[in-house]
Amino acid sequence: MECLLAFVGKDFVLIAADATSRRSILTYTQDLDRFVKLTSTCGVVGAGDEGDRVQFLEYIAKNVQLYKMRNGYELSTHGVANYTRRNIADFLRSRTPYQVNMVIAGCDRETGPAVYFLDYLGCLNKQNYASARIRLQLPGGFAPPTPHP
Repeated sequence: MECLLAFVGKDFVLIAADATSRRSILTYTQDLDRFVKLTSTCGVVGAGDEGDRVQFLEYIAKNVQLYKMRNGYELSTHGVANYTRRNIADFLRSRTPYQVNMVIAGCDRETGPAVYFLDYLGCLNKQNYASARIRLQLPGGFAPPTPHP
């Protein structure tokens, strides 16, 4: 199970992510860092295929930094979210789509806190809270307890 959470407060954003890397019944690691800092006020957490997640989030982070070096200022959280959506949509139409769901969050001085959920199909939504659960797998014999009559 991979879980991403984000909440918007009055003047802050809280982001949380599962730190476990699993596939089927194997747990690969329990200290995985899913957070990527994009600007001084914006960050992203991602879930999905491990290779796709790492490669795509590094690609976005490096291009956001390149934008800052070329233009002399950083993108806003809204700008980063739309730039990321455009890239994932372009890759979806190419031969190399990325299977990554993301929560982009930031707290800008002008617009305040914002949380965006972006799925692997390029659907971007601004929300007050965001939650994503990917590949939820329960053991075969597990069932929630049922009350006795």
